[in-house]
Amino acid sequence: MIRISNKLMEPYCSYEFIGLNSGYFHGVSPNYTRFIHNNSEAKCIAQLKESISDGIFKALDRTSWIHFENFEGYASKEIEAHGGISYVRRDDIRINFNGQLEILENIKFIKKMFRTDPPLSLFEARVHFTLENAKKLHIKELYPVLFENRIVYRGVFLVGNKRIQINRPGFEPTLNKYFLAFFDKQWNTVFYNGCFEILEFESLQLEKAVKEKGDELNVES
Repeated sequence: MIRISNKLMEPYCSYEFIGLNSGYFHGVSPNYTRFIHNNSEAKCIAQLKESISDGIFKALDRTSWIHFENFEGYASKEIEAHGGISYVRRDDIRINFNGQLEILENIKFIKKMFRTDPPLSLFEARVHFTLENAKKLHIKELYPVLFENRIVYRGVFLVGNKRIQINRPGFEPTLNKYFLAFFDKQWNTVFYNGCFEILEFESLQLEKAVKEKGDELNVES
């Protein structure tokens, strides 16, 4: 049975589907707890993940319901390598790490992805962390890794329909976000495929889980 985690990312308007069949992810279940608490990673990387996650959820709550409702109108169109269409919205993400603030400016932050037959859409939030960012925050442990590549953290989610008030000054109402998966760059694109399969085969269960929480869900574009 698919259900909603009500305590995952409080106080943000973001939640996680739990009870998904791990077979959609080809043997991996990339839920938030496993994504954050990976025992094989160094402590500084684990702390960085938590800082980036916090920045992602705050930025998602800064995104007005209007921008989600007319996402294509506020985003730039991109043609993917496989021929699919995506719409990308840029934003600034603030990361607080060990008491220091780093702003990742004008990054490709939210992407809306489409697949044809059936016409399903999916949102992705992602953050790129570079060697320059690590130097500003004095995270020397990450220099060897970042000489080779950026670190990219991603979360794939659906949105509700109801406008949700944010009880912080200067925030417009937003929408609830319901995450299907969290992963980083070292994992390949089969996770996107798994998420689209969930939308195609489990849409009724997803909608039922969200309605039990008290929101309506946009499954199809």
